[in-house]
Amino acid sequence: MSLSLDMSLYRLIYEKPCHSHVELEHKAYWVIKAFNSNLDDISQLCKLQNNELDEIRNDAYKNSKIYKAKIKVFHDKKILRKTFDVS
Repeated sequence: MSLSLDMSLYRLIYEKPCHSHVELEHKAYWVIKAFNSNLDDISQLCKLQNNELDEIRNDAYKNSKIYKAKIKVFHDKKILRKTFDVS
């Protein structure tokens, strides 16, 4: 009985593929290499997103100051100045 390259004795008995340690280390190496190459892109994206959030926060702060100023002017117009005469 001869085994083909993709059929090992382990696979015939347990009906599961058997991966050697070298094969697993090789796959792990490539996964880590791919992750590290994407790390620069991801860090650049995070920086851009942080800058965008800072701009949004600054715009919201400016808009809230403008809103508060308008509301203050509106309420100040509604205040009735009363003068009392002592006679």
